Amino acid sequence: MPALKYLSPDLPRPTCDDVHAILEHASGSGELIGSLGDYPIYEQVIDRFGRVYSYLGLAPRRRDGSFDVEAMEPGEFVLPPGLLYLCEQSREKSESTSSSDQISLI
Repeated sequence: MPALKYLSPDLPRPTCDDVHAILEHASGSGELIGSLGDYPIYEQVIDRFGRVYSYLGLAPRRRDGSFDVEAMEPGEFVLPPGLLYLCEQSREKSESTSSSDQISLI
């Protein structure tokens, strides 16, 4: 039986930095400022640890379609499907934004 080939040798393998630059489990906060397909874009999102991120634009991509983490600045994170956010601050869950004002994105 032939060996399975999972990754093309021409495509870069994901690095640890790639994985750590992805923002998951974020909730929309602030105004809805647009959409990317059916995906809403909020001026800010808050992660599960209470950190606040502000929208910057679309995330840079490599030729193969993966996110280009090397082109990003420190403190920038990608929220799938490809929105770029900048980490602004840490906020306690008990602060002014109540859970009813937040919309879960993931």
